[in-house]
Amino acid sequence: MTKNHSGCFDKSQQGISLIQVLLAILLGALTVTWASNTIINGMEKGITTKTLTAVDAIQQAKQQYLIDNPETDPTAAASFASLQLYLTVMGTPVTTEAQLMAGTGGRTITSYGSYNTGISISKPINPAYVTPSMQPVVTMINNGLGSGTGG
Repeated sequence: MTKNHSGCFDKSQQGISLIQVLLAILLGALTVTWASNTIINGMEKGITTKTLTAVDAIQQAKQQYLIDNPETDPTAAASFASLQLYLTVMGTPVTTEAQLMAGTGGRTITSYGSYNTGISISKPINPAYVTPSMQPVVTMINNGLGSGTGG
């Protein structure tokens, strides 16, 4: 009986070519890149949504303040202290500006404006992460039209 010694060094077997290995690495890298971009875009959309939610909460608090305090001049400067009673985050009363702006990518309120204008924030919002209907609002915030100068 003759023994067949075919094994890993058998010349009749074909191995994996360098091109196949490189293609596998390329596909893996592309998959990781796509996944990380998806995650980053999702995070940015979340930060943008949180920022717009905080801006909306402030604007609603201003409106409610004017309803409850009709003697207030609408052109007077608004502040966190005057609005705090009307500010909530997910139904919880806000006690600090940091709580209000948590999750907004390090943004802060630079000006609450007046009771009848918008606000200004420390970092612009990327309009690429909002729906087309919200882009005019983002543009207004980014241009600082809420600085209390009458915009």
